[in-house]
Amino acid sequence: MHKSIAPIFSVAIAGLTGCSALLNPELPEIQDIPDEIDVTKFGNNCEDDTTCGGYVCRSNRCTSTCASNSDCANEDISECGASGMCTFKFPAAVPDPSIGFLYVGPTGDHGWTKTHEDSRQYLEQNISGITTQFEPTVNPANAAQVMQTFIDQGNNIIVGTSFDFLVPIQTMAANNPNVNFLLCSGFTSTPNLGSYFGRMYQVMYMMGIIAARQTRTGHVGIVGPVIIPETVRHANAFAQGVRSVDPTVQVHIEWVQKWFDPPVEAAMTDRLIEQADTDIIFGFTDTLIPMRTACGADESPCPRRTTTSSVPVFALGYDNPDSCSFVPDRCLASAYWNWGPRLERIINDMKAGTWDPSQLVWDQIRGTPDLSMAYISVNEAIVPNDVQIDAEAAISSLTPNTEEARMFPFLGGMTDSRGNVRYEPGEIPTDAELLRMCWLADNIFMADGRPGEAPGCVGDN
Repeated sequence: MHKSIAPIFSVAIAGLTGCSALLNPELPEIQDIPDEIDVTKFGNNCEDDTTCGGYVCRSNRCTSTCASNSDCANEDISECGASGMCTFKFPAAVPDPSIGFLYVGPTGDHGWTKTHEDSRQYLEQNISGITTQFEPTVNPANAAQVMQTFIDQGNNIIVGTSFDFLVPIQTMAANNPNVNFLLCSGFTSTPNLGSYFGRMYQVMYMMGIIAARQTRTGHVGIVGPVIIPETVRHANAFAQGVRSVDPTVQVHIEWVQKWFDPPVEAAMTDRLIEQADTDIIFGFTDTLIPMRTACGADESPCPRRTTTSSVPVFALGYDNPDSCSFVPDRCLASAYWNWGPRLERIINDMKAGTWDPSQLVWDQIRGTPDLSMAYISVNEAIVPNDVQIDAEAAISSLTPNTEEARMFPFLGGMTDSRGNVRYEPGEIPTDAELLRMCWLADNIFMADGRPGEAPGCVGDN
C-alpha cells in the first residue's frame, strides 16, 4: 500500500439526465442517424459527430438515441439511459495503450519506486503494442503538470503509483474524460479513474511470525514511515503475527514521518537498537537504510553489530523480493510487491473496453507467488527450516476467498495500546475499518517503552 488514508467509496458511471427524447430539442431524431453506420465506432471516444461513423457524439462517446436497451448497438457495454440516449457501463476501449507512470521516488531506490518500475517493464514485455514512459521523483504539487505533459504526448492511460497523487489525479481525470487513470492505493473511483492495491498486511503477519521465532531479546523493532492507516495496519498485522507465536515479545516502533529520509531512518533504527534492545529491525520506508543500519554498515558481510545485551541484530526487508541480497548474512526475509500481473489484467480489460473502474482492486495474497500482488521471500540460507514452515503454514489460512481468510491476521482479538478492546476473538473487521485504522495494538511500544502512538494519523484513533 502504499500511502492510503481514504475510505472506500465508488462513483458509478452516470447516464445523461434531462427530459425524454421526444421533449428535448437538443437530442437528434432517430431518423437523423444514417441507415448504414459503422458499428465499430459505437462507444468510441469522440470530440464531434464526424468521428462517430454515423452515430452522434455525446459526453465524449459515440452513441445513439434509444427507447430500450435493445436499441443500443452493444448491450454488453451500454444501456438505454433516462435521457433516451445509450449510455455506457465502462470507459471506451483503448486498443493501443500508451501509458505514462508517475513515480514518487527514483527508480534506483531499491524500494517502492523500483517495484513500480519493474511492473512497467513487465507490461512492456507482456502486452503487445503497448508503449510506456515514466517520470521519477514527482512532487504532488507538480503532478498535474506532469500528467498534462503525458497526455499532450499522446498517452491515453495515466498511472499514479502513490496515494500522494490522489487530488491531482482526480482533477485530471475529471478534466480529461477520454483518458483512463489508475491510482495505486487510491481506494476511489470515477467514470475514468480506478485504483489497485494488495493486502500486504497479510504478508506482514507472516513476517511477524518469523520475527517472533528468531528474536533472542524478546524485542523487535519497526521503522515506520508516514503515519497513515496503511502503515498502522501493517504494524498491527506484524504485531499480531508476533503475538501468535509468543505474546510476551514486545514490538517497538519509531516513526520517520516520511517515506524517504535516510538520516532519520538511520537515527530511528539506532534508537530502537540502543533504547529498546531490539535484535530484529523491520523498515517500512522506501529505502534499504534501516536494514543496512541494522547490519552496521553499507557493506557485506555485515559487521557484527549487536544490541545493548550483546545479541546480534538481524533485519527484515520490504518492497522487493531481492532485498536480502544486499545484506544476505543478516536479512531474514522480505515482504514484497508484485504489481505486474494484476496491472496486465487491468490494461487488457481497458484494451477490450470492459474495464470497470468502480470495481476497486484490493487483492489478497495468493498461493502462487508469481500471481500474488504481495508475497514473502525467505532467506533460506539463515532462517531455520522449522521457522520457514511455521511462516508458510499461514498461507493456507490467508488465501481462501472468504472474509475470514482476508481478515485472518486480526481474528485473534485485539486490544489497543490504551487498553480499549477493538476486536473480540473471532470478530471480523471490515475493509472500511482497516482503511481507517489509526490505533496501535497493545503489544506495540515506542523505543522508550511508552505505549505505541500514531500521532497525526487521520482515521479511527
